[in-house]
Amino acid sequence: ADTPSTKESADNNNNGIVSALSLMQRNIDALLFDNDSGQFNISSKVLGDFDRLLNLNVPDARGHADVDTIDVVRMMFDIIFEDSGLTNKTKALLAKLQIPILKVAILDETYFSDDPHPADQLIDKLTDAARLLSNSDAKNNESFYREFNAIVSRITNEFIDRSEERRVGKECRSRWSPYH
Repeated sequence: ADTPSTKESADNNNNGIVSALSLMQRNIDALLFDNDSGQFNISSKVLGDFDRLLNLNVPDARGHADVDTIDVVRMMFDIIFEDSGLTNKTKALLAKLQIPILKVAILDETYFSDDPHPADQLIDKLTDAARLLSNSDAKNNESFYREFNAIVSRITNEFIDRSEERRVGKECRSRWSPYH
């Protein structure tokens, strides 16, 4: 009997991981909402929870690269969440992008070699614009947040797998260009 190659095995593991992430992505509001405080949890805790669940339920699916990938994406979002120049409203929206960004990092072999990767460029544009607009008038902020929310919703609702990654990312980056 033929045994699967290392690459095929890694691809199968990645498909399982991405499927689990897609399920989390569809339920991101419930995962991030803190019933005790009545607010969104603005932290990378959801990625830590995923890492622990993955380790408990499918220990063979986690390779060293997956652990490192989760850690790097967590650290990136921790930096964003500690940024005092961003409002909590913006951070809550950015928190919803943790799962799609992790999926990109797992699916796209160039994520860590592209400098910067298009997904990171979008996050950078969103955070830069949010910092600039945090001190502007309320009318601009409401327009900004509507557009910001539309982009985040588009990504969380439409980016399911690799086939959608580039298209959704490109459309969101071009839609966001006027704000940055």
